[in-house]
Amino acid sequence: MSDRLGDGPVPEHYEPLESPLNNRLNGAYASPVLLAAAAKASGAAGDDGAVDAAVADALAPDYSSMQADRAAYPIAAVINGANGRDGARRALSETLAAAEPGCFVEMSASLARIRGLATGEWARVFNERGSVEAPVLVTDRIRPFQCEDNEGHYVCLNGMALGNEDAAAAVWGVLAPAAESPVGAARDVKGFLVDIEKA
Repeated sequence: MSDRLGDGPVPEHYEPLESPLNNRLNGAYASPVLLAAAAKASGAAGDDGAVDAAVADALAPDYSSMQADRAAYPIAAVINGANGRDGARRALSETLAAAEPGCFVEMSASLARIRGLATGEWARVFNERGSVEAPVLVTDRIRPFQCEDNEGHYVCLNGMALGNEDAAAAVWGVLAPAAESPVGAARDVKGFLVDIEKA
């Protein structure tokens, strides 16, 4: 058994499918299991054969087109909260909607200055897949980060839009790449790239 690790496998880190950072721990752009799941999802029964652009770029041997997207969409976005049907049910619940009566974009004071935004103003969050308008919350909870010798920014996309179930389910998900998580075959939307401007 000398060819095996004594304490089990070592966890591997991968950046999300779309990220402002290259994966520095190995040569892979994203998790090979995630990419295999994404490729499988794109060929599912009833699918028209179209592959999401982000997934197609990540499956390609050359990541230059994906890295070019970083210039067009330089801000990392993270969805906070439920998505899909569970999020829709939450948004339609009167009790839960009273605590979080809609969606909002949470950002750092630094990014708000760069984009000319303030708390309560409306911003458009967008990429090539879609666009969502929501009010802004400027907070000290979120701060810029160092990203390969540059200042990087991220935003938290919080809450759900109120209204009918289809609208609530779709609000932030329209911005995320159609990548399937290798665990449970659910859509993987933990991080992706966007840009932001005043609405």
